[in-house]
Amino acid sequence: MHDGGLHRFARLIETLDCSAEPEVNRTALLRYFAEADAEDAACALHLLRGGALRTGVSPRGLRQLACQVAGIDPWLFDACRQVTGDLSETIVHLLPPPTRVEHASGLAHWVRQRVLTLRGLPPSERDARITQAWAQLDTAGRHLFTQLVAGGLRVKPDARWLLQTLAAHAQRDVRLLAQRLEGWADARSLPGAALWLALVAPDDGVRAGLPFAFRCV
Repeated sequence: MHDGGLHRFARLIETLDCSAEPEVNRTALLRYFAEADAEDAACALHLLRGGALRTGVSPRGLRQLACQVAGIDPWLFDACRQVTGDLSETIVHLLPPPTRVEHASGLAHWVRQRVLTLRGLPPSERDARITQAWAQLDTAGRHLFTQLVAGGLRVKPDARWLLQTLAAHAQRDVRLLAQRLEGWADARSLPGAALWLALVAPDDGVRAGLPFAFRCV
């Protein structure tokens, strides 16, 4: 079965969340960047660097919707959350099985078309779209999607480690990539394929990102 971009990234996050072995995590991240297309890679890097997503969906709203879909009382949800310690993980364990699993769409498509479009919708339509997405995703995909709807990833890799791993993937000097990442993505917008390709491009002597800020000495 073809493993679409969202599911590929979901499994990467699952590895980063569960493994304490640096080499295992490094291998998983290198594999992800090697397999992802430029659009998904740009979106993934944005999220891994702590990029937030403005969806307008509150944790309380997700809790209420999950209770409705699962057919349980809020007190039971809260009791389960005390055990898991995490909102998205609690939701994933309580939801009914998916009706069909959608594997084809990429990570960037899901973020742009299924997550960011929730902002500003009437509550009934917003809830219907979230419920539909839950019905189309497996466990790892649901966990990732719910985190993104809540605003961003729970997993936040060390910035230096992430940069070093990215440099190993691109076979570029760490200092060059650090320079290119200065202002690489506007916090108000999701980076796309062009920014990713410029980030990992060979060094042609032209600065691909914004220059380092001037500092007084």
